[in-house]
Amino acid sequence: MIVVTKSGERLYGPFAEVVETALHLMCNGATLPRNVIGSHTIRQDDTPGPAHLFRINASGDYEAIPQPQPVPAEVTMRQARLALLEAGKLGAVASAIAALSSPAKEAAGIEWEYSNSVQRRNGFVEQLAPALGMTGADIDALFILAATK
Repeated sequence: MIVVTKSGERLYGPFAEVVETALHLMCNGATLPRNVIGSHTIRQDDTPGPAHLFRINASGDYEAIPQPQPVPAEVTMRQARLALLEAGKLGAVASAIAALSSPAKEAAGIEWEYSNSVQRRNGFVEQLAPALGMTGADIDALFILAATK
């Protein structure tokens, strides 16, 4: 199901479940206040696509806001290296690994050289991020970029 404006524009959806109450809509468990949604209809629509949040712009019109891309839990090392290269960080990885103390340095070297993939929540990634001058949000963006390679 999707929720559409009075004029028929898609606000957001598709959702498996939309429940209407006097004060809000519950869409897959998310609460959306009626006073923000305004006039709307709910219709069956199986069109694939991302669910959208919405806001009212300066003209008072609804404006769909695509949900942020999910951060991949894992990418291949090839993808990771290409993303690091594009971000200008690939050359700094060896220095960051070398700056670690033993046995973390050796473990990180093994991860970097011999892994087929890298997981976003891997301790190796968390260890190297500050040495590369990267925040958690930067690492998330890097994983999103890597998934496109």
